[in-house]
Amino acid sequence: MLSQSGIRSFIEDYVDFNVIRQSKKILYACAYNIDLEKPEYFKLNDYDDKKALDICIASCAVPFLFKPIEIDEYRYADGGVNNPQYREPNVDNVPIAPLKDHNCDIIIVVHLSYKEDSNREGFENTNIIEIYPSTQLELIEGIGSLNIRPSALNQHIELGYRDALTILAPMIIDMIKGKDIKKLIKKHEEYNKELINRNRH
Repeated sequence: MLSQSGIRSFIEDYVDFNVIRQSKKILYACAYNIDLEKPEYFKLNDYDDKKALDICIASCAVPFLFKPIEIDEYRYADGGVNNPQYREPNVDNVPIAPLKDHNCDIIIVVHLSYKEDSNREGFENTNIIEIYPSTQLELIEGIGSLNIRPSALNQHIELGYRDALTILAPMIIDMIKGKDIKKLIKKHEEYNKELINRNRH
């Protein structure tokens, strides 16, 4: 059975937070603040190992399966699962909100399911490219992200790589040729609508 102690051990074995702190790349994790009733975004580069680990555990503390994690006197749970006991559905399955402060001209969103769309409020001048999985990641809805067996993770990584290559390579070639990025993204959005409609119904 999956357990919080198992997830903690998995992260301790495979994640070097020192590499994250020293990296020029910024890495965020999202967790739902149960007490303040809102999702929060933590810049992992800024935290020591213990706190960064607690934030990661909190970000995958699925309600009803795992207990909330306490950080600085607040209780946190998975930022992407809405507990019916919450008064407001404040989860964020596509946590791009922190990027508003980074003036990105292009954001690439890699989805894990077909259920959620990106909230584009505040990103009106940003090009957002959304990549949906070409194959369902979950045999039973809601359990795909809980499968952390190395074989499943490797399959998902390979699928993500191939899906990204399929979507991005033609776009990059067209951009090199001088084609308008907005038109390319518009065409891609039409493709996504068909993919989403096919898999949601």
